[in-house]
Amino acid sequence: MDRSPQQVYSELLVLRCQRGEREAFAQLVELWQSRLLGQAISLCGERELALDVLQDSWLAIARGLSRLQDPASFPAWSYRILRNKAADAIGRISRERGRSADSDTEATAAALDADDPQLEELRLAIRQLPDAERELLRLHYMDGLSLADISGVLAIPAGTVKSRLFKARTRLRRQLEGAEHD
Repeated sequence: MDRSPQQVYSELLVLRCQRGEREAFAQLVELWQSRLLGQAISLCGERELALDVLQDSWLAIARGLSRLQDPASFPAWSYRILRNKAADAIGRISRERGRSADSDTEATAAALDADDPQLEELRLAIRQLPDAERELLRLHYMDGLSLADISGVLAIPAGTVKSRLFKARTRLRRQLEGAEHD
């Protein structure tokens, strides 16, 4: 399995953190902050809540990093922590408000150029996908996670990730083709 320079660097930072090097943790945060924030916004639907979830996630990551057995599993492990913290926060808010919180795709939309009509169609088609499919597409294409990493994040087999990703792309393609005929 070929690893990118960023993956190797991330693994090195994890090892340095596990040895107690504080500056390595700051570098790890800098390396992963924007991707985790994008995922938090995608999961939470609003930036302020996402920032709170991200902060809680980094605290949990800092506390648990010494117990992480395989530095290469950091991406999946950190996304799983983030996902759990987001679920906790949304559940808490839902109970407080007495209603379900909505999921939004503003992080995905922000990553696309608003002036291009084709990208606007893509944005709309992505918004119409079920939450689980939007999450898969974001993790794979926006955040660059491998099938194995996504498998770890979602706690499902890699083969299931692959088939669900195929279905999400197929549904997205159909929606885009349908928009062309309108």
